[in-house]
Amino acid sequence: MSNLLVNIVIGLLVGVVSGIGVHLLLKIDTLRKGRHLPLLLNFPQNEKLFIVYPPRPREYQLLPTASTEDFMGINNLISALVSIGWDSEKFIVRDTTRLSEKEWEKNNIVVICSPKANTLSKEIQEKLRDNKVHFYYFTKVIIEDVEQWVISDGNGFFPSPTYKTNQKYRQESDSVSEEIEIKDIDTPLHAQSLEDLAVITKIRNPWNPSYQILLVAGLRGIGSWGAAETLKKWYDVIYRAKKRSLVKYRKSGSFSALIKIYYRNSDIVGVELINLIEIDDLSHSG
Repeated sequence: MSNLLVNIVIGLLVGVVSGIGVHLLLKIDTLRKGRHLPLLLNFPQNEKLFIVYPPRPREYQLLPTASTEDFMGINNLISALVSIGWDSEKFIVRDTTRLSEKEWEKNNIVVICSPKANTLSKEIQEKLRDNKVHFYYFTKVIIEDVEQWVISDGNGFFPSPTYKTNQKYRQESDSVSEEIEIKDIDTPLHAQSLEDLAVITKIRNPWNPSYQILLVAGLRGIGSWGAAETLKKWYDVIYRAKKRSLVKYRKSGSFSALIKIYYRNSDIVGVELINLIEIDDLSHSG
């Protein structure tokens, strides 16, 4: 057999083996996602799922308006669930003003945004705190004489790392003359490398423990967006932490996760699990 023919055969074999290897890797990743994410979320696929966001009022609007970050978060969540076999007809996207109390008590719900903007998040958070549940929640504190939103677990608080960055940029923007473009004052805010904090909490509905509630919220918009992106791309950071847990309900039980979001140039580029609180499913019903 000539050297040319041998090289051709070897090349074909390498190509076939490489193709099979890539296919198997993708298949393994799909199978892992198909097991881990459903177990983590623990939502029944044959039931409706309400995705609830806060409306952003605008004049003369016919339909409720969502922020860009909320919209991207909703899109991330839906695509993540569709990728593990959900029927898109099961999703009902609703703003808080169009969700009745009966609906939130008798359905599985995903709630986008913190109590800073979402009134349903506030209702849920207050109910859990009344029930003495240990979880990550949002509250206001005074830091350096300025009131701002932070995340707390009751033992300390975690402020937004981008709070000062946004304040500085806003002040610089306000002081720019009309002759100078905003891009000339500094790196545009959307192009900067930023970090912020978010919370992903999955619990049984405290008004009706037959159903589940998933809270996906950040201190700022990129946090809520990044938390949803976590469930689409990096859900295993939470799954692995739950898998290491010693409690009996470790994989599918309720939890509250504090997440650091890494943002760069208009995209979420990574996340880090800061801490995970396991929640006893019997501790927050009623």
